[in-house]
Amino acid sequence: MYSSKQINDAVSTVHENSRRQAKRNLVTNYANGDINFIGDCFFAYSGIIDIDNNDVTLLNFVTGPSFLKGELHINNGSGSGDDMRYYVYFNDEAITQIYAGTSDVFNQFQFPLEYIIPPFTKVLITGRNVGSGSLRAHNANLTGKVYSGAEIIQGAI
Repeated sequence: MYSSKQINDAVSTVHENSRRQAKRNLVTNYANGDINFIGDCFFAYSGIIDIDNNDVTLLNFVTGPSFLKGELHINNGSGSGDDMRYYVYFNDEAITQIYAGTSDVFNQFQFPLEYIIPPFTKVLITGRNVGSGSLRAHNANLTGKVYSGAEIIQGAI
């Protein structure tokens, strides 16, 4: 059995900023619609956002110098039967439009959606309630792996 001091010493030798990072993680809001990285993984969480009959931003960030391969999950937490429409934009160009005729069936059949996101890409994901003007609670989660070159994604190596 290791003592707390032995564990702390081991953690601090792995990375000199481990203790500082651990304290930072306790106060960081990861549900802010921005992209975050841990090792070779990335994630972007919107948190719970009310969507009405206007285009509402769920996720909005710019990628760095690496390729990203990930899955997008959008969930309707309200349980309503309103029709919903979601857009995924790369560099202000619509890449995907998702129409959910009924939110109760929607999550089972259309998600997750897989994306390969090129380096230095502006990513915007929006939602709109096209069934009514009522607010509906939603969240978007994009998670996946970070790759340093196209050869890894293409399977050449």
